[in-house]
Amino acid sequence: MHNIDLEIDQAQQPQALVDLLMRVGEHLPPRLEQAILANRATLPALIRVATNPELLATDVEDHAFAPIHAARLLGRLCPPEALEPLVNALCCTEPSDGVYDALIEALTHYGQQVREPALAAYANTQDDEFRNHLCDLLSRTVVDEKVFPLLLQQLARNVEAAAQNLLRYGDARALPALHRALDEMEVQDPNNPFANHGLVALKSAIEGLGGHLSPTQSAKVAMALQEQTWFTDGLPQYVAQSGLIHGAHLGPKPPGT
Repeated sequence: MHNIDLEIDQAQQPQALVDLLMRVGEHLPPRLEQAILANRATLPALIRVATNPELLATDVEDHAFAPIHAARLLGRLCPPEALEPLVNALCCTEPSDGVYDALIEALTHYGQQVREPALAAYANTQDDEFRNHLCDLLSRTVVDEKVFPLLLQQLARNVEAAAQNLLRYGDARALPALHRALDEMEVQDPNNPFANHGLVALKSAIEGLGGHLSPTQSAKVAMALQEQTWFTDGLPQYVAQSGLIHGAHLGPKPPGT
């Protein structure tokens, strides 16, 4: 019998099972997963792990996978007492974090129950990033007249994320606002392969909601896409010039430089 199996068998307290979860690394052993899911007395400890700001911090390496495992397990169980803490934990994460995806995934299992705690969290914060995270969550889980205006307001903070959220939400009433945002947005630095994602997201949202680009808008998006055709060859040049990687090999320059 492997050591982890022996420790699972010897665990006398719910906290002991969660302590094992803190140590297992990236892969959660199926026996430990089943043992935790079968013992609802582990819920308080799971909630603490999934929502602990220190564990959620991006610079914490020890136990980095523990909150991810805990959030996913809570998503399987959907205990009412975990809903508000999981919503509020989004403030401590970034979309590039694995735990952000785990929290969003867990919360989607709650469906419309997310409405009240997410709207309350939105109203009680002035943090734009946290509000963006809440819009992401609400666009996936809640259909409500209070949600739609928040998604429109997000266009002023983060065009790319807002366009994606409005497309996911699926309300064609967003089309005028999306068209205005595309009209107001200019094609960005052609030397930056990460630019113009907002224009592309707006195009996708407009077309996905049944709208059509005007000739002027189509030309603008085509220009943005054309400026990025050098991505494969030009990325090393951009990375080296921006100092992202010291001593990066210089590739061919982008067109027009």
